[in-house]
Amino acid sequence: MESVSLQYMNDRLKMTDRKPKTVGPVITISREYGCYGSEIAQMLIEKINAHKDVEAQWEMISNVVLNKVAQNLKVNPSQISHVFGAEVKSTIEDFFTSFAISKRYVSDENVIRHISDIVTSYANKGRVVIVGRAGCVLAKHIPKSLHVKLVAPLSWRADRVAKRFDISMQDALKKVGEIDEKRSHFMNFYDGNRPESELFDVIFNRSTLTTEQIVNQMYSLAEDKGII
Repeated sequence: MESVSLQYMNDRLKMTDRKPKTVGPVITISREYGCYGSEIAQMLIEKINAHKDVEAQWEMISNVVLNKVAQNLKVNPSQISHVFGAEVKSTIEDFFTSFAISKRYVSDENVIRHISDIVTSYANKGRVVIVGRAGCVLAKHIPKSLHVKLVAPLSWRADRVAKRFDISMQDALKKVGEIDEKRSHFMNFYDGNRPESELFDVIFNRSTLTTEQIVNQMYSLAEDKGII
C-alpha cells in the first residue's frame, strides 16, 4: 500500500507544479507528541488577524481534515481514525472488514488519497495554519510557506501528557512512545521520513521557549518571508 501511496503523492506533486504560483500562503506546524501545536497555531492566528490588514481571516486546519474525509467517504470518523493515528490494518482484517454489513468499508489507500486532496486544497486556498496532517510535505510546493516543527525532550513531553490525561508518568512515557511511532508511520505514507533539513524552515524546542516566544518568532519569520 505504501508504494501505491508514494506513487500517488508523486503524481499529485507533479500536478501541483503546473498550478499557478498564486497558491497559499500557508504555515505548517509539525510536532512531537506532547508538544501540542494547536495552542501555538491558535495564538499565531489571533496575532495575525489582529495585527494585519488581511483580505480574509486566517484559520487553523487540523481535526477538520478527519471530519471532511469521513464526510466525503460517507463513514463515521471512528472508522478511519486509525489511518490518522497510523495504525495499519492487517491484510486479513482488511479483507473481512470489507464484508461487514454493519459499516461501510473504506480502504486505507482511499483515506490517504482523500487526506492528500483535502490538505492540499486548504494549502492552495491559503491563509491557513495546518497542524500535523503531513502538511509540511503536502504544502511544500507553495512558495509563500513556512514549515515549523516543535520538539522537546521525552521526559518533558511525558510530563505534559501525564498532567493532561491524569495518568502516571510510566503510562505517559508509553503513550508518547506509541504515538511518536504512529506519527512516524503516518508521515511515511507521504514520503515524509526525510531529513528535517528538507522538511522544515525552523525547529523550536518547547521545553526551553515559552508559547509566546515561539509565536512571536513565527510571526516575525512569516513577515520576513512575505507570508503575512
